[in-house]
Amino acid sequence: VAQGMGADPAAVAFDTLQAAVGREADLVIVDTAGQIEVFTWSAGGTVVTEAFASQFRTVVAFVADSPACALPQSFMCNMLQACSVLYKCRLPMVLAFNKVDASPHTVLLEWMADFEVFHEALDASGDESYAASLSRSLSLVLEEFYQNLRPVGVSAAVGLGMDAFLGAVGEAAEEYCREYWPELERRRAARR
Repeated sequence: VAQGMGADPAAVAFDTLQAAVGREADLVIVDTAGQIEVFTWSAGGTVVTEAFASQFRTVVAFVADSPACALPQSFMCNMLQACSVLYKCRLPMVLAFNKVDASPHTVLLEWMADFEVFHEALDASGDESYAASLSRSLSLVLEEFYQNLRPVGVSAAVGLGMDAFLGAVGEAAEEYCREYWPELERRRAARR
């Protein structure tokens, strides 16, 4: 019925999901598989994210594919998507580089820590296109963004990095309580 009325199914089903989760669980992972930009910028995605954040310590985990990030421009594309999600959701974020058993994320961490290392990788790629030049400029802009992330490497295939991931989620949950919950309360009060 709700779908026929034009309502977003994610928003309509949230009450059911919320009742199933309850307040007893220590950790709940909600996988919004698919195209992240569709979920992040849709009305339903906003409703689900804000509903969780208004009742639970909520952390966003952005999963980036380590093998796909091996090329500097692909890495930059992923970082721009992560930046977009962070600023749209306004919630603490953990950046999980997955498949690190196949492609270690150490070089990706180096690119995040030092834009000159990223520029060297762009130079080594031989790409002199406009997109490469744009990636070079964006690496300077994203320095501050990287400071707001907790990057970890994980592998579901072999269980690598799961303790670090859960530790980063715990830190982000503490940040939620310290910084994000008061902001949510302030926005709620402003709406009244």
